[in-house]
Amino acid sequence: MGPVPQSGVRIQNRMIGEAVRDARQLFGFNGDQLAEMVGWSASKVSRLEAGVRGCTTEDLSHYLGMSGASPAVFRRVMDVHRQVGSDLLVHRHAPAAPDQVWTLVRCEAAASLVVAYEPTLLPALVQNENYAHFVLASSGVEDAGEVRALVDGRIKRQRVLYGPGAPMFEFLVPDAVLRTMVGDHGTMEDQFMHLVLLSQRDNVSIRVIPAGVRGAAWLRGQFTLMEHEAYPAVVHLELDTTSALVDTPDAVKVYRDRLRRLRAAALDVQGSRELLLGLAHEYGAYGTDSGGDSGSV
Repeated sequence: MGPVPQSGVRIQNRMIGEAVRDARQLFGFNGDQLAEMVGWSASKVSRLEAGVRGCTTEDLSHYLGMSGASPAVFRRVMDVHRQVGSDLLVHRHAPAAPDQVWTLVRCEAAASLVVAYEPTLLPALVQNENYAHFVLASSGVEDAGEVRALVDGRIKRQRVLYGPGAPMFEFLVPDAVLRTMVGDHGTMEDQFMHLVLLSQRDNVSIRVIPAGVRGAAWLRGQFTLMEHEAYPAVVHLELDTTSALVDTPDAVKVYRDRLRRLRAAALDVQGSRELLLGLAHEYGAYGTDSGGDSGSV
């Protein structure tokens, strides 16, 4: 049985609840056992884990300590707890690497529908390994080992696209993004072939927004809208080194309106797939050059 719908649960309390539940389960305790250990009622434990009950710093520390949570789990849960009551849940991360944000990864995996719009580069979830490497290597991270780790983290995050019970995904990509050279022609050819193959999946829709669309405000700015059956919708907003998750109704409404306009402007799935295939052949016709174009990422 899935979670009982909790329409009023804020993102901060929901993430705290899921993290403490995972900590408890990792050490093999059930809710009644943990409740007895910390001296709480079973109902209090259940409500905390469901995100419908807040708690003090002292209570949360006690719970995590008794459940055997690691220092890393303690730090990240407390980071979220400090933001309870805020309209935004904010995380810092490496440049261009929101894949490290555990709350984002959780929200994606639990969603029924994920819709991503990126005005400058392909969305992270559809980048193949080479494309992702060029993006992350040009983001200001200089250590090759760290770049490799960030690429691995991105590929790991993409597992959410596959497997039974995977959410539905919709990616809206401006035509200009498809013309932005990332790496060399070979990288671009492989990337577009990857998109064509990915778009064959029943749970993945990739739609191109043609050049020349007049949009002004609703064409600017990245966002990902995640719809959930059991909780309020969440929007992810990304800056270079910071990500924010927002679930306030007024904010979500703004992005749903933008999404409506973007969908109305985009090509259908088949037309987009034909365009992507044509571009793959176009990049392939140039052959794989050694250094990329002067304007490449």
